[in-house]
Amino acid sequence: MNCRFISVDRVGVVDLAWHGGHRMPVEKAKWKVPVRFRTRGCRNALCKKRPCQTTGFYFLVLDVSWESDSTMSRTDLHLGSTSFCVLDIETTGLSAHQHEITEIAAIRVREGFEIEEEFQCLVRIGGRVPWHITQITGIDDRMLRAQGKELPEVLRLVHEFSCGRLAFAHNARFDRSFLNAAAQRLGWRDEFALECSIPVFKRLLPGQRGYGLGAVADSLKVRSGVAHRALADCRMLLDCLKRAHG
Repeated sequence: MNCRFISVDRVGVVDLAWHGGHRMPVEKAKWKVPVRFRTRGCRNALCKKRPCQTTGFYFLVLDVSWESDSTMSRTDLHLGSTSFCVLDIETTGLSAHQHEITEIAAIRVREGFEIEEEFQCLVRIGGRVPWHITQITGIDDRMLRAQGKELPEVLRLVHEFSCGRLAFAHNARFDRSFLNAAAQRLGWRDEFALECSIPVFKRLLPGQRGYGLGAVADSLKVRSGVAHRALADCRMLLDCLKRAHG
């Protein structure tokens, strides 16, 4: 039996062969059975092989061919030969309408992935930083009162820092939702345009089990700094982009 299964997140197409637990040339396979696996998040069809193996199927990967996804951004194709920014935020939670931004950082990058300038700023909030967020980020109420700036000023500084350059964030939907919600509450007309770096890594590193920033950094052997601090995550993202394009 020759099976082809296609991941619904369109990361890859894999040809597999099975015949009584023995290797079998694909040209001698008598049946062709399409098998579809539903996937969630960044996990693709390659990760769905093990459940079938445990039920008695024997899989042999004969060939892997990767399909391009027309929905993926191609703005990254000139990274390294143009200037851009990377950006990251820290927050008090996951909801852009219920939680607040506690920190924003960005790095302005020249051609050749050379760092031009870094920006980092803590943000004063109206409420308190939840205890579990402090455990994750190290950011607490005392830090924000002593070092934080008001959100309108920080957003203005971020706009000026980016200078209209193309900007990337990892899982940009999250960062964009918080930044645009904050801008909307302040009555701003402009929105923050952020490209997501996850499709970039899906194109450059196909077949990964996951595309979280930590997983990508581990795959590329990039050393991480202080996890869950905005500037450290910006630096890690930039290192990953540089190494993936290298």
